[in-house]
Amino acid sequence: MNDLIMWELEYMGQCLLLGAGLMFLYDILRILRIVIPHSIMVISIEDVLYWIVAGILMFILLYKEDEGNIRWFAIAFTTVGMLGYNFGISRFIVPFIGKCIRWPILKVMGAVKVVTSKVKATGKLVTELLKKHFKKDRIEKRMKKSVREKVD
Repeated sequence: MNDLIMWELEYMGQCLLLGAGLMFLYDILRILRIVIPHSIMVISIEDVLYWIVAGILMFILLYKEDEGNIRWFAIAFTTVGMLGYNFGISRFIVPFIGKCIRWPILKVMGAVKVVTSKVKATGKLVTELLKKHFKKDRIEKRMKKSVREKVD
């Protein structure tokens, strides 16, 4: 086969892999969003940073492989790689991994919540007992003081 055709096939393969890799990177963000809920502002910042990284990686590929020339098929095959990964593997992996990570975290957080509620309840009980005890001490001291004053 012609060297130019082989180069173009390799270049297309690299573009497909770049597209799939970019979607894998975005899947990591999606999984983090499932595990740790984000505000709209944080999601927007993450997306802007993602697209900056995606643009830099695309530029590096274009620069290394074709001296910075933008070829339509490079962008097209990167897009195909992204869409193929997104509609193929990603739709199964993201929910599964998100649930696998979130489930133990929720269990641990539930246990922590139970323990902290018990500690708070114990703290309130101890506080009430101490208040009652010191209140009794104050009352007894006042009574002793008033009795002494009457005796004197």
